[in-house]
Amino acid sequence: MRWIGLVAAMALSPAAALAQPVFFDDFDGPDLLPHWQTPNPSHWEYSVSDSQLHVTGLFYPGIPHLGGNFAAIGALFEPQTDLRVEAWMGWEPGDAAHMIALQVRGFPTGTGHLADFRYELAEGPGATPMLWALSGGVEAVAKPAPPPGIHHFSITRTGAQYDFHLNGELFATLADPIGIPATGVVFDFLGPSEAPLGPFHIDRVRVVPAPGSLGVCAVAAVGCSRRRGRPGASQGDEQ
Repeated sequence: MRWIGLVAAMALSPAAALAQPVFFDDFDGPDLLPHWQTPNPSHWEYSVSDSQLHVTGLFYPGIPHLGGNFAAIGALFEPQTDLRVEAWMGWEPGDAAHMIALQVRGFPTGTGHLADFRYELAEGPGATPMLWALSGGVEAVAKPAPPPGIHHFSITRTGAQYDFHLNGELFATLADPIGIPATGVVFDFLGPSEAPLGPFHIDRVRVVPAPGSLGVCAVAAVGCSRRRGRPGASQGDEQ
């Protein structure tokens, strides 16, 4: 009973409230919600269906010699220090240069570039699709990208450190050289100016103001109470 009471107290504590998202969107509707800041409608083409955002065309600036067109969407949230930003996003096969990036922006207007987790196929013959983790534009880690499809990207800041995870596996750890509150999330899209765009997809976006280990502690506490309280449990059972 003592452990059950502890878990209940944890669930009601201020720390538990920190696990609630400060921003969430699963694109469950016919169009983008008003919290998104979007480009001029003539600059891109998109749809919202099957609980996903689909970016199917990029038309700005439409100058062939620049080699690419681009667009971005973003949303603001209350300033956060330690936080986790995660998104399920993906791409389809394509030979021309293209990129989709999850970015964390900073105080005061959401424009400071804090961290970036991106998929990119660079321009040039034989280029390899890559994933990049970047922190403040200072540090970067690059590795070959997984196959096209939807993948789970997350950026967690704890103290002065960023941890980047892909599909639940640690991808990179980088220092935070800026150290200002995060206030926004941005998605950058880049595509070819003279070739069809392999569509990009975003399935869900969530911002949580803390790493969220509280739930793990609560589950562990419940498991411990069950093992200790079970009549006749042997030492082998407890292990």
